[in-house]
Amino acid sequence: MKKQPLQKALPFPLAAILIGVMTWYHHVYVNWNSSLFPAAVALSVLVFLALAVSVLWPGENKPARKCLQIFGWLAAFVAVQQGGSYLINSIIYSENGGAKPAMRVVQPLLALLVALLLRGPWLALRKANSRAAVAFLALTLSATATAAFVSDAGGAQTALRHAIYYRRIGGSDMSPNPLEKEGWILDRHDEFDGPALDETLWVPRYFESRRPPGTTDARYIFRDGCIVLQIPDASVRVSSLQTGTKTLLHGSAFDHSIEENMKYTPQYGYFEIRARTQRGSGIHCAFWGIGTRETDTQNGEIDVFEILGSDNSQVIWSLHGQDDPKLQQDYGNGHIRVDFNPHEGFHIYALEWAPDFIKLYVDNRLTKMFPASPDYPFVFLLGIYEGENWTGKLDTGVLYPKEFVIDYFRAYKKA
Repeated sequence: MKKQPLQKALPFPLAAILIGVMTWYHHVYVNWNSSLFPAAVALSVLVFLALAVSVLWPGENKPARKCLQIFGWLAAFVAVQQGGSYLINSIIYSENGGAKPAMRVVQPLLALLVALLLRGPWLALRKANSRAAVAFLALTLSATATAAFVSDAGGAQTALRHAIYYRRIGGSDMSPNPLEKEGWILDRHDEFDGPALDETLWVPRYFESRRPPGTTDARYIFRDGCIVLQIPDASVRVSSLQTGTKTLLHGSAFDHSIEENMKYTPQYGYFEIRARTQRGSGIHCAFWGIGTRETDTQNGEIDVFEILGSDNSQVIWSLHGQDDPKLQQDYGNGHIRVDFNPHEGFHIYALEWAPDFIKLYVDNRLTKMFPASPDYPFVFLLGIYEGENWTGKLDTGVLYPKEFVIDYFRAYKKA
């Protein structure tokens, strides 16, 4: 029985759905996203086995040709999504990393265009009547949109998630989480209500053995139920709180010896802050932790976030093994893009630290997982840092004081 034109067109939107699934697999693979990783590998093997069987299986319907057509769609879409995305992102994102909303659809649509040019669905259209042509275009566009959503191409999934899921107050703020957290026991917390700093938890100095006494003191005020770490003028380069201190706690810089003073040094748990960062090139804010260095190898580093003042849509993460032989792979740093401006609203950043993994969260959403973990206590730090280095040239148009505003710090143990 002769196939109708619409039947001939159907493999192409189905191929787009396959492309979406495969691109989803790619994102899961790259990010080692929790327990989905083995399932993604199994899916990949099954898909490529199916392609191989289709090529080798004889029959009047010529499955080899259809397989090649589908594979052409797959190759074209993935080539644009993964390879071309670097070029496209340079157009979509402005110099400071801000997404241009009107450009969010460019990447998936360009992928569709390239796929159309490289493979022959137009052949089916030429032989189809107008009704079949309209049906083909509707199916293909809807399937490609589905693929784009599944793969988060162009930020479509992120935008929809924020529009529906995020609970906004005051424009761009993420509302605070409840103090109690299901499955966890509250260990320590500071809601920063003032009027004085809780010095049973915090040391208001930044690695004080590195520099002359008095030059590492934190500058801060309490305002509206938050602590505001400040860079008050150009003579100050850092304002930081940390949950412990000792000589040579981090790095090799040395000015003088100090007394060990460990306030809070947990090993494993869930750690969360709600904060707003500072805009402007040459400055960044960070929530991070380092090993207590009871031995020379207990000096791993976890950066829950570093947010550059010059970038309003990117959160940088890091896991550095330093001298820790159990963290043989230095995962270095990377970033995730967000569709909110961290300098204009409060958002929630968290670390889940277990014996065999580390997970990072932004606004209660898992954004990164490491299949490795330090097995010794950590000191945690909150800080704002200014200086012309990797953070860019200092923007003299941003007035002092420069501020890192923290609503709360909370630490939990597993129930």
